[in-house]
Amino acid sequence: SVALVKNEAGERFVPGGGENDTGDWHSREAYIVYMTERDTLRLEGRRLSFTSTTFSLHKGWNLVPYFGESQMPVEDALSPLSSALVIAKDGKGRVYQPSRGINNLENLQPGQGYKVYVTEETTLTYPPTDGE
Repeated sequence: SVALVKNEAGERFVPGGGENDTGDWHSREAYIVYMTERDTLRLEGRRLSFTSTTFSLHKGWNLVPYFGESQMPVEDALSPLSSALVIAKDGKGRVYQPSRGINNLENLQPGQGYKVYVTEETTLTYPPTDGE
């Protein structure tokens, strides 16, 4: 039921279509996955350490994966970005824009990716949660 996979650079993977610009999947990247029907995508591999995996963000828009075991308030999850964070969005159009006091995103969800806009090159390491 996977129709298309895209990474942050716009590279594409089309199952069965002979197109694979993305190459191997990388643990520090988020992907946009288009499905033909509702389904669960199962990935195999070694689990990353949630609180010690660092994501390098460039100035502008970034796709950031969230792989915690449980949801986390967006304010807490993105607090390491400090004043560099302008806005974060999920795939449903909900946003977190701290400078304007807007937060209808509320929580980052396990297994989801988010679009994050930062004003400078920075890194993100998620803070620890209960049990992680």
